[in-house]
Amino acid sequence: MLPIFQITGRAVWFVARNAFTLFRLSWLPIVLLMAAAYAMAYGVAHVSPGMQLKEMFETDVFAAAMLTDFLLQGLAFSVIAVAVHRIVLFDDRKPG
Repeated sequence: MLPIFQITGRAVWFVARNAFTLFRLSWLPIVLLMAAAYAMAYGVAHVSPGMQLKEMFETDVFAAAMLTDFLLQGLAFSVIAVAVHRIVLFDDRKPG
């Protein structure tokens, strides 16, 4: 039988023990992703002034911004996932 409570307890203990390391590795990609998303939203709003939101969703600029945002999300979360997996699998913590 699978020891669910033991596995859950070990996972919670790992996150609690490494909370600041996980935060240190993930805050910069998330902040950069949010800044890029904000800049693209501003750009879309600036390119299509006076449009209703429904009309703006149908523009090519909005489609390009969404595609770029999806690609940046994939990149940012991949960077975070690799860093977290290095901690989990190899106990790899770099000082500083």
